[in-house]
Amino acid sequence: ALLPLPVLRTALHTGTTVLVQPVPPTAPWPALPYFATLAGGAVACHPLQRQGQVQAALYLENTALEFAFSPRRMEFLGLLSGNIVNALDNARLYQQLRRQTESLEQRVAERTRELR
Repeated sequence: ALLPLPVLRTALHTGTTVLVQPVPPTAPWPALPYFATLAGGAVACHPLQRQGQVQAALYLENTALEFAFSPRRMEFLGLLSGNIVNALDNARLYQQLRRQTESLEQRVAERTRELR
């Protein structure tokens, strides 16, 4: 698997950050084939929320360092996540506006041809 999907699903479903650094033996994650290939390292999956609703998740992985995601770094990620959600919303709105503009331009071109 490209990502440990149960970790992603947990973050998306619960709206809470999932930290795996290193994989604790009591967690449900060690049974995942993905973590069998991850020697040491750390994984963080942070939900991105807008107005209390989970919109997406940010998956981070550091294969070089166990406990890479300190409480301070996770706090910073929480602050940064609001900007990430805004950027995603802006990109979506820009794409929607571009599609509407293209549609309008096509209709104007068709009407212009009809008038000739």
